Amino acid sequence: VMLGPYPMTPFDSDAQASIPDGDSVGEFPGGGFNPVFVSTAYVIKGTVPTTWPSWSHGYEGPVFGASMSSQIFMSGLNFRFAFYFYIQPLSGSEAITLLVEDQEFGPFVIDAATGARGFGLYSLGEPLPSNLQILRESGLDEIGLAEFGQADRQVLCSVIPIASEASVSGAWSPECDDRYDDSLSAQLFAFTLSESTALEIDLTSAEGLPAVRLYRGVAPGGEFIKYASESSETPGHATLRLNLDAGSYLIEVTDQFRQSDRAFTLRLRHLAAICRESDFTLCINRLPADQRFQVEVAYASFAAGLFGQAKRAYPEFDRGGVFWFFNENNPEVMVKVLNGCPVNDYQWVFVSALTNVGFTVEVTDTVTGEVWAYENPDQHVAIPQQDTKAFVCSD
Repeated sequence: VMLGPYPMTPFDSDAQASIPDGDSVGEFPGGGFNPVFVSTAYVIKGTVPTTWPSWSHGYEGPVFGASMSSQIFMSGLNFRFAFYFYIQPLSGSEAITLLVEDQEFGPFVIDAATGARGFGLYSLGEPLPSNLQILRESGLDEIGLAEFGQADRQVLCSVIPIASEASVSGAWSPECDDRYDDSLSAQLFAFTLSESTALEIDLTSAEGLPAVRLYRGVAPGGEFIKYASESSETPGHATLRLNLDAGSYLIEVTDQFRQSDRAFTLRLRHLAAICRESDFTLCINRLPADQRFQVEVAYASFAAGLFGQAKRAYPEFDRGGVFWFFNENNPEVMVKVLNGCPVNDYQWVFVSALTNVGFTVEVTDTVTGEVWAYENPDQHVAIPQQDTKAFVCSD
């Protein structure tokens, strides 16, 4: 769930459900170390549908009923950047006005027959005000509050959505420029993909040690996918290139030196393809973890009547790998791709084989689609290949 630029995390419903029905409460639990306090008469814990008859959109779970008061006062919101909740009368209808500091919003008429209505507030750059008041016209009939959620960490720049069908491959998204904040463990950026795609995420910082982590889902603490940081080959850059399924994702940006006065830029772009590793496909990096080059080897021994796709041997290295034909203990062909861009503005491809079996090697630059190929005829001892102009260097 997104509220403004923030990925929202629902309150822990187990913490609320552990309160016995009928108990009076002074806070809405489940929001972490800094609770949301409630100050009004007779706030009683209940449960939908056992002690509270119904709720909208199929919700079942804890609910907090308030009655005999014309206002409900909540505090402790200043530990959050965004907050939401739902309200529903027990019966009939109720006119609700929200008071945040000196600003009034409403009135909003909520009808029990129609179902609960959600309310949310968020702040850009600063935490929320501490207090929120819910003003009621009647204050007599019971109203319920449930389904709370929050963002307790700031999302500085939202890049939502990045719809792959509307994007040109290789075109960067609008840049998110900001500065590291050493008061935060990480700064967050959210994006969505409408379909599976190959994506590049690039974090740039002229100073410091930039690092980026990618998670599945938009709530902090989601499934970790991949990490990248600056290296000697990518000074000032932390770059991820990977295949992603449709869905929502969260990027964590950090400066490992934790310097708050250093600027950074985050960019995303779609790629035509990224190498997908398999038993028959080797992926080689140009830059750390970018899997730019795809290597496949096929063999054909007419004398033995054997042919097929060569398999990868282990262990492997960032810049190359080994293939075998007939037995995993008998390595046949080694392929490596070297970044010669600083030397002559080309990527280099080297092939060395210890065989006289016929084989072909194909190396594909997945960014440009260019293919480098070499064929060794059957019954010929393979000659080492050292092509120092295999691919013209490009971004």
